Amino acid sequence: MNTAIKLYVFVFLFMLIAILLSKYLHTQIGSYLFVISAGVFSIVCAVKDYDFFMKDSKARMFVIIFGRNGARIFYTVLGIAIIILGIWCWVDKVDIFTF
Repeated sequence: MNTAIKLYVFVFLFMLIAILLSKYLHTQIGSYLFVISAGVFSIVCAVKDYDFFMKDSKARMFVIIFGRNGARIFYTVLGIAIIILGIWCWVDKVDIFTF
């Protein structure tokens, strides 16, 4: 099985668990895990330099502006920022989706 497909399946299952946790436990923990997993996904794809991620139409703009390595750095920093946001909201009990 292709590593990109494995990554998609893992992230999908993780996000599904996060959504189910939010729904059935009536807490925001799933929302926080959803945001944190998006940050992890961004970092993993940037570090591993996956073509499916860097050749996406939305990422292509950053590849053109910063170059391939610059876009990888950008998406790594973006992933770190998203993870920090998710952890901060989790600790402060901020409702993420009502900002």
